[in-house]
Amino acid sequence: MTNFEQLIVQNILQSLPVGLAVINPEGEIVVANAALCDTLGYEREELVSTGWGLLFFHADKNIEFNQVLIDVIREEKMHLVRSVYYERPDGTRLRLSITSSFLRDGDSVAGIVLLMQDTTEKHNMHLREKRVLEERSRIREERGEGLRKLALSVAHQIRNPVMGIGGLAGLASRKAVDTPSIVHYLDGIREECLKLEQIVGAVSRFASLPQPTPRRMSVAGVVEDARLFLEEKAAELGLEFEWKKDVDICSVFADSQLLESALHELLVNALESGREIPVRGKGGESTHTYEKVAISVTVHNDDDKWTYFTVQDNGRGIAEENIPYLFDPFYTTKTVGVGMGLAVVRRIVTELGGNIQVQSIPGKGASFVIKLPSHDPESDACPVDGSSDADTKISL
Repeated sequence: MTNFEQLIVQNILQSLPVGLAVINPEGEIVVANAALCDTLGYEREELVSTGWGLLFFHADKNIEFNQVLIDVIREEKMHLVRSVYYERPDGTRLRLSITSSFLRDGDSVAGIVLLMQDTTEKHNMHLREKRVLEERSRIREERGEGLRKLALSVAHQIRNPVMGIGGLAGLASRKAVDTPSIVHYLDGIREECLKLEQIVGAVSRFASLPQPTPRRMSVAGVVEDARLFLEEKAAELGLEFEWKKDVDICSVFADSQLLESALHELLVNALESGREIPVRGKGGESTHTYEKVAISVTVHNDDDKWTYFTVQDNGRGIAEENIPYLFDPFYTTKTVGVGMGLAVVRRIVTELGGNIQVQSIPGKGASFVIKLPSHDPESDACPVDGSSDADTKISL
């Protein structure tokens, strides 16, 4: 290489906006550009021709920083990226993004190249944003907990007088058996009290859902339990259904009890989606039943990240104008019920770190899709090996 070419290379290296260090097989820093000197807090003369170990390994404060070099030597990686803290000689603490490569020339060691960029400001900004989000999350949790306690308290305070009113109305109805008009009014009071009791029970259930304790588990058992529950519920309501399932061999990260509760609500909703069929009884009175509903449950994984539960029916479907309100508490289009079932489902799914969506064509059925994590989201990152006793091939 001519002197002119060497000058060009030197100018390019010195003008790089990121720090560059080249370490030879003896552990000496043979190349250090201006950005590297500014970042590490050393003069170029101190860095060049000085062993890396002599400069940095004596300082326990930069163990994480030194571990990068040890790891790239031990693992002989061509492209190791790490974000670590580094404390300069003047005490300034930085956050550095380091990219390092282990170089070979045939079978021999050629050295190591390190690229360093000061990301302290960006890192601190992310920390500030994280603190803000954590504070907002804390406020939301406190507000939610306050509302939950308020709902439980109100439900408890309402339940006692409602039960009292209903009981007194029943007692008065038996005593006024000779006065049909009064009995009719009293029976009306009892019916309305029963409705209030149902509302109080639904609110209590919604507000007292336990905190989830998720774990990774197979979905096969959950789906089988859902089928058994559906059979019992159908027998209780006198309804018929056709069951279909398509379950991949997959897993989900969830609380089994809460997940089963959510599926049960969706299955009951599907079971009651059949169209009413008028039936004339023996005495000529008109009644009704429901047509048999085809219910299918499908479960599959998406690249081992998400697990999808789809509950589909061929019932009467949901009008488009009703879909935005389906998961709101107390919203219902049924003649019975208090409209808390789907609200419970959404709360459970949200607590488990997922979401739920619905699609429907009126007259052709509805499809509910629950999306949940397949594994613990916090276990994705592999732990950094903090050991420093590697059998290095470069003298430090």
